Amino acid sequence: MIYLIIRYITTEIVVSNKRFIVKSGWISRSVSEVSISRIEGVSLKQGIVGRLFRYGSVIVRGTGGNLIVVPIVHDPMALQSTLQNMISAYGSKS
Repeated sequence: MIYLIIRYITTEIVVSNKRFIVKSGWISRSVSEVSISRIEGVSLKQGIVGRLFRYGSVIVRGTGGNLIVVPIVHDPMALQSTLQNMISAYGSKS
């Protein structure tokens, strides 16, 4: 439980018009990023307790088998919606 709390507190999620970036860690740092144009899909995992307290996991699938799992996200539906809107906006520019 303490591990999950530390991971939640030390995770930074950035969605820009070109990239999706997840930085996590306190002592050791892990950075995962994928270009918005390379995202194939965005999935959401949320159990009953997660729905009650508005948290869940977001899984971003990129081209070439690239997979970014963000395990504890407050309001994961908002993140999923934002990413899908960014993907749609990028696709309409091409």
